[in-house]
Amino acid sequence: GIMPLSVILGDEPHRDGIDVTPKDIFEYVERSGKLPKTAAPSIGDYEEFFAYYVQKGNTVIHFNISAKASSSNAYACEAAKRFPGKVFVVDSKALSTGQGLLILKAADMRDEGKSAQEIVDTVNALRILVNTSFVPDRLDYLFKGGRCSRLTMYGANILKVHPLIEMED
Repeated sequence: GIMPLSVILGDEPHRDGIDVTPKDIFEYVERSGKLPKTAAPSIGDYEEFFAYYVQKGNTVIHFNISAKASSSNAYACEAAKRFPGKVFVVDSKALSTGQGLLILKAADMRDEGKSAQEIVDTVNALRILVNTSFVPDRLDYLFKGGRCSRLTMYGANILKVHPLIEMED
């Protein structure tokens, strides 16, 4: 299962990938000129999410985007305390693709019959080897988010310069 973050367009929260799509977000930014905000699920949301699987007899290994990028990891860890030995929370220390690589490794290990603790220990050891980086197509979103100046945005667009953004830790 996937526990979506909230994407807030104006004053309205939407569940990422459920109530709102990337197309909706881009249209909102184009229409309003504003960037959306995001919010982590609450501890209560995580408790409900985990309870659904635990009540079915499952052990849960839950992966989050980096704790440095979102409070979702801290909230998931707090909720997991209600389910000792049944819910494990992994801080991927990465974003989407980096996190996905760890999840694929965990799925392979699950299929090999490894225990939840063995899987968690292995992915926690491997996560330092995962590198998250990306090259934005345009700098207008970085400008709107206060990450670069208007002059930098215009200069990069004129010169067709695309920064490489790397995430460490």
